[in-house]
Amino acid sequence: MNTMPPRIAPQTAHAIASDMLEVTRQAYQSRDFDAFAACFLIPNVVQTPHATHRIETREDLRATFDRMLENFDALGVIDMHRRITHAVFHDAETIEAHFESRHVLEGPQFGADVRSKGFLRLVDGHWLIAEHVYITNSAPLIRALTPE
Repeated sequence: MNTMPPRIAPQTAHAIASDMLEVTRQAYQSRDFDAFAACFLIPNVVQTPHATHRIETREDLRATFDRMLENFDALGVIDMHRRITHAVFHDAETIEAHFESRHVLEGPQFGADVRSKGFLRLVDGHWLIAEHVYITNSAPLIRALTPE
């Protein structure tokens, strides 16, 4: 498994964003915080319909990662289906990507769809997640993402 975010290459915005989704999905699945953290720019901003949370340090990111895993465990999430629905370069160093996630539950069953928008920034040749906006009414997910 590649633990580093995708390096700059002549790829489409869609391909870069899809790669990032897969790396972070695999990091959640394997509970590999270092692989997850390698995908994020710090400071970082996470928004839900009810709150905004700033991630100022690697420790803040670790706390968010751990809360998400606790949420997944409580819901019985065993995997995630994720797909990019729209991705575009705003400039050579910024991608806006919209995606949908659906939790795969034991059974097999599916949780509700979660729509999101993220901004990726090119930093030192690596694409990093700089900001996320989640569109969900899932109280456990909102608490995990924006704990204040």
